[in-house]
Amino acid sequence: MTDSTIHAMKAAAEIIGCDLPAIQAVFAVEARGRFFNKDGSVLDRFEPHKFPERYWGALGFEPGNNVPWRASLKLSEAARRRMAQTARDIDPELEAQATSYGAPQIMGFNYEAAGFMN
Repeated sequence: MTDSTIHAMKAAAEIIGCDLPAIQAVFAVEARGRFFNKDGSVLDRFEPHKFPERYWGALGFEPGNNVPWRASLKLSEAARRRMAQTARDIDPELEAQATSYGAPQIMGFNYEAAGFMN
């Protein structure tokens, strides 16, 4: 990790009132230690359990007897991408809100708290 990365993580920890190891753990677990995809695009991960349940069938998301968020952990990246495209076709705004972004994997529905406009 570069000095600037550590500095940014320390600043983030101060802002939200947690310890640096907590920020580092989120980065390691949620982003697998990366900021961007190999092609340079921002990390993103569609979370079908955060998309309205009434559309799960159209997405092909079937958690069965599993807790929905646990069922989504078992999805392949290809399945997530297919579901994301279907969700985008249904409602692009809802798809964006059901996707997590960047190294800390901030959920799209937190866009206002993260300082962005709708």
